[in-house]
Amino acid sequence: MFKTLLVLHLLGLALGVGGGVGNMIAGRMAAKAEPAGAKALGALQGRIGRASFVGLILLWITGIWMVMGYHDGGFGALPGTFSVKMIFVVIVTLAALAAQWKAMSAARAGTPPNRKTMARLGMVSGLFSILAVVMAVATFA
Repeated sequence: MFKTLLVLHLLGLALGVGGGVGNMIAGRMAAKAEPAGAKALGALQGRIGRASFVGLILLWITGIWMVMGYHDGGFGALPGTFSVKMIFVVIVTLAALAAQWKAMSAARAGTPPNRKTMARLGMVSGLFSILAVVMAVATFA
């Protein structure tokens, strides 16, 4: 069961990080595109963002399940590097929630979300995702 959870956890990571990279590329293309192309790329970014967010949710579910089910003592038995990792994960989660909120609010208003704001949130998510992976390796390797 642990290996299944780990596979799902890594798939969630792939969705999250891959979505972030895909959205960065699409955002750069949209900035240089004709209006119709920019609109299509913006719609694509929304879908990629939702898939990426599903990956983040999957990471939370499988991560908690693995720690509680397979590490004696649960969270309290893990080293300090795990706490640092979780701080980074919370920052990623807050940035992702903000991006989803802004995207949904913009969709309700019928306008695209502010590109600069979304790019900043993407950069924060990307940076702290990398840091979380580094700390996960430091914790579990």
